[in-house]
Amino acid sequence: MDSVVIAGLTLKQILIYAGIGVGALFVLGFIGRMFRSGKPSPMHEVARCSNCSWTGQVSRHAPRCPRCNHSIQLGGD
Repeated sequence: MDSVVIAGLTLKQILIYAGIGVGALFVLGFIGRMFRSGKPSPMHEVARCSNCSWTGQVSRHAPRCPRCNHSIQLGGD
């Protein structure tokens, strides 16, 4: 593993650099997945309660405020 392969680099150095590169790509991919928002759920919609001003996701089928249990009118209904 001490023989020069390319541009003065040994096979051992090439394998180390390749491992560091793969590890860096793995870490960057993991960080990117952490900050990427997923697809919006077809079962939920973002709404605001007119009673207590709570804002968040509620069910499209039975939209109720989780804070005050007031019925929420969705925009598409």
